[in-house]
Amino acid sequence: MRINDYYLEEQALHAQLELLQKRMGPAGLPKSSLGDSVGGGGEVNIMEQFHQLTELKSNIFDLKEKAVECELDVMRCIFNISNPKYRAVLTERYINRRDIYAISLIYKSLGMPNNSINYIKRLLRKAEEAFYEKNLK
Repeated sequence: MRINDYYLEEQALHAQLELLQKRMGPAGLPKSSLGDSVGGGGEVNIMEQFHQLTELKSNIFDLKEKAVECELDVMRCIFNISNPKYRAVLTERYINRRDIYAISLIYKSLGMPNNSINYIKRLLRKAEEAFYEKNLK
């Protein structure tokens, strides 16, 4: 799985967690315990709700651990590259999840002479080639 896949799955689990918390509100009340206009709980018994809540929180924690492990693996691979410019652009793109435009703005704010989007694209392409050559051969 890719790192972003873990984060997307985590967001989906958070949405399930919020829905479960809304359903856990007191039965018969017009609003849930979270103040939404969704009706209160009573649909599922309290032990089942607690079990679902605990399971979702555990799944979220596991996904966060997997995402961090993936990021650490990617960072180890990035730091196998000897060129510091390549390491910097790969870190910004794949660890910090910045797009080409955001990276060019960072370069501009640092006073780097080459900060055009085309330069960043070329640099990223060369960095990716170095990454694959160093880590995947």
